[in-house]
Amino acid sequence: MKIFSVANQKGGVGKTTLSTQLAFAAIEQGIKTLFIDLDTQGNATLTFAGQSQIANDDEYQGAKASRLFTAAGEDSLPIEVNETLSIIPCDNDLFDVIRGRIGTEIIDDDVLMAHFIKSVKQFDSQFELCIIDTPPALGVVLQCALAVSDIVISPLSISVYDMEGTEQLLNTVNYIRETTNKNLRHGGILLMKTNTRSNIEKEAIESLKGQYGSLVLPMQLPERIAVKMAVAMGQAVWHKPRGSSHNKAAIEWKNVCDAIINNIVSH
Repeated sequence: MKIFSVANQKGGVGKTTLSTQLAFAAIEQGIKTLFIDLDTQGNATLTFAGQSQIANDDEYQGAKASRLFTAAGEDSLPIEVNETLSIIPCDNDLFDVIRGRIGTEIIDDDVLMAHFIKSVKQFDSQFELCIIDTPPALGVVLQCALAVSDIVISPLSISVYDMEGTEQLLNTVNYIRETTNKNLRHGGILLMKTNTRSNIEKEAIESLKGQYGSLVLPMQLPERIAVKMAVAMGQAVWHKPRGSSHNKAAIEWKNVCDAIINNIVSH
């Protein structure tokens, strides 16, 4: 099973949109996929399970993201969305994990990481691909995701605040590679929500390429209304495109998502 994380410590850059669209691309290729939602906002859980709070219901008996950080995670049973996709939804207890706690008990980061790696690795024989949507913050949960991943990709929108945090994220990736997961590969920085008509953005992109070189992926995903509509409907951007703008978005997203999935699977 290839394990892939989508990570950026800044919210609002399109991280969950990218991770869910990658899942749509994977299942269309017939790749048996596990999706783990580690973002407490629960937007990916909403997309695939129909409600963001499903794991917080008292009667819910399936896997929860927070349990993956405990010994109980070894008995987790994901929700089967269809014959190709299963998910482990986020839950409210994940807030405690982010603070380094299980219930009222403070847990060492290394213990949380060891449990998480073991919990995720149990699915090796059941799935071909695991996609992890990470929280929009640096911390133990993001580090655990990186520690178990084969590859991470970083969506980035062009703004002063978003670009400022890039170096921190890359430092975290390097730290995990040096200390925990030597096989972790950074798949690149994917520019999203770009404005192709803005000279200021074009200059910012060139500056980013000058700083990070080939780590900045050559493809971009411009800001388009059709993407917001697809997200709202819980569909792939390329699902039944209507109109020229939607067609452009469909082609852009389909090509990028297929390229990323193929790159993951081939390595």
